[in-house]
Amino acid sequence: MNIVNKLKLSNEVTLYLLLYILAYGLILLNLDFIYWDDWVLVNQTKEDLVGIFEVAGNPLTGYYHYVLLEFFGIYAYKILTFATYFVSGLMVNNILKTIKNISTLERITLVSVFLLFPSNFARIALIDSPYAFYNMVFFIAFYFFSVNIANNDLKYRVISLVLFFLSFQINSLLVFYLVIFIYFIYQIWKSNSKQYIKKIFQYTDFWILPFIFYIFKTIYLVPQDSHMEYYAITKAKIISSFFYSCKAIIKFYMHFFELLPSHVYVVILILVFIAIIYIVKKLNLTIIEKNKPSRMRSIVFFSLGIFFLYIGIYPYLVVNTSPSYYDWDSRHFLLFPLGLSFMIMSIFNLFYNTRVKQIMLVGLASVFIAYNISAYYNYIVDGLKQDSILQNMKGNEVVENNTAFIIADRTKKYDALERTYRFYEYGGMLDQIYGGQDKFATQNTRLIQHSVLKNYLVSGFKLKNHIIQDKYIEIIILHGGHELNINNVIKLLFLKIFNNKKYARSVKNIVKLESISND
Repeated sequence: MNIVNKLKLSNEVTLYLLLYILAYGLILLNLDFIYWDDWVLVNQTKEDLVGIFEVAGNPLTGYYHYVLLEFFGIYAYKILTFATYFVSGLMVNNILKTIKNISTLERITLVSVFLLFPSNFARIALIDSPYAFYNMVFFIAFYFFSVNIANNDLKYRVISLVLFFLSFQINSLLVFYLVIFIYFIYQIWKSNSKQYIKKIFQYTDFWILPFIFYIFKTIYLVPQDSHMEYYAITKAKIISSFFYSCKAIIKFYMHFFELLPSHVYVVILILVFIAIIYIVKKLNLTIIEKNKPSRMRSIVFFSLGIFFLYIGIYPYLVVNTSPSYYDWDSRHFLLFPLGLSFMIMSIFNLFYNTRVKQIMLVGLASVFIAYNISAYYNYIVDGLKQDSILQNMKGNEVVENNTAFIIADRTKKYDALERTYRFYEYGGMLDQIYGGQDKFATQNTRLIQHSVLKNYLVSGFKLKNHIIQDKYIEIIILHGGHELNINNVIKLLFLKIFNNKKYARSVKNIVKLESISND
C-alpha cells in the first residue's frame, strides 16, 4: 500500500466498531440498572414526566423520555446511548474526509480519540440519553452541511438546517456551533475562492440559525422557578467564565490521572493492548504516510484543539456547572472529545516515523479503553448494590411501617466514581416497592429540616404524599455475605438475565440493613 487514501472504508469502520465495543460494550450489559435522576423519570405519568421538563424549558425532552419508557423500556436507552455516540464518531470520520489536509492516519487518530476518550461516564444514566441523541443530530447536521458545501444541493441544506435547529436543545451547542463556521472558512480558503464575502453571505441562513433558536427559546421555551436561576446568564458570569475555563481544563487533566484505577486496571490494559494488536493485524491495517506533517501545521491543529476544547467547556461554566470526573459531573464533558482529538493528533505529529505514531495510537487507545471498561464495570457493581438495597427494603417491617429515614451507608466502595445517592433515588426505590409516594429517605440530614423538605414534596421526587415529621428511623447499609468480586458480578448478571427469582435471592446478600429508632 503506497498511499494512505487507499485504506478501505470498511476496514476503518470495522476498526472503529471493534474498538468502540471494547470500550463501551459494558453499557449493553448494564441491563435495566438506573441511577441518579433516572429515578425521577421512571413510574411517572405522561403529564408529570412532560411537566418536569416543561418547567426546565425543554418539553421535547419530556416527550423523548415518555416515548422510550412507555413503548420501549429501559434497555432501549442503553442501546440508543451506545449507538448514538458511535454514529457521531462516524459522522466526524466522514466530515474529516472532506478536509484534504488531514491524512488517513491523522483521521484515524482523530476519530479513535473522539470515540474512545473517557470523558462522559454520565452517559450511562437514562436522564442523559437526550444529550447523546442531540449530540448525534448535531454531527449528522454537520455532515450534511459539508455535503451541501461540496454539492450545493438544496435538500442537504434544508436537512442540515432542520437538524442543527433540533440539536440546539443542548444549549451549549449554540456556542460550539463556531466549529461549523471555522470549517466553512477553511473550505473557502482551500477552494482558492476570491469571493470570501459573497460565499459567507450565501450561507447567511446558517449564521443566523443559532440566534433564531435563541429568540425562539426566550419566547416559547422559558425555564421556570429554580431553573430560571440555573440558566440565567449575567455579564459577570460571561467574563469570569473566560478565566475559569482554563482552570477547569487543568482540573480535568488532574482528575483523569487521580481516577486511574489500581493494579486491576493494569491487567485490563495489557489484555486490551493485545486485543487491539490482534484486531489491527486481522484487518491488515498498514498505513504509510507519504507526506510528513510540518511543525507549523501541528501548531495550527493544536491551537484549534485548544479552541474547540475551550468552546466545549465555556457554556457550562457560564451557568456555574463545572465539569468533573466525580459523581455525575462528567456529563459536562460532552463536547470535550473533538478538541482533545486535535490536540493529541498534533502531539503525535511531532514524531515523523509512521510506525512510532501507530504504536503510540495503539497504546493510547488501550489506555482509554481500559479506563472505560473499569468505569462501566463500576456502574454495573453500583447497579447490583442498588438491587440489593431494593431487595432488602422489600418486606422489611421497619421500612414498611415508617415513612422517614436517615440513611447511613457503609458500602460506599460499591458507588461508581465516588458518587452520592440523592434522596429521590431512595424515594424512587421506596415508591417502586410500596407505592404511595409517602416515604422519604436521605443521607443528607439537612433535608430533614421542615423548611427545606417542604420544597420537595412533589410527584417528581416521589414525595407527593409524604407528611413531614420529627421522628425518623436511621437505616444503616452494611456489607452482606456476598462480596462483589468479578466472579460474583458475572454470576449475578447471568442470573439477572436468565433466572430472575434466583437473582433476587442472591443479590439480596450484597448488603444488609440495620435500623435504629430516633424518637
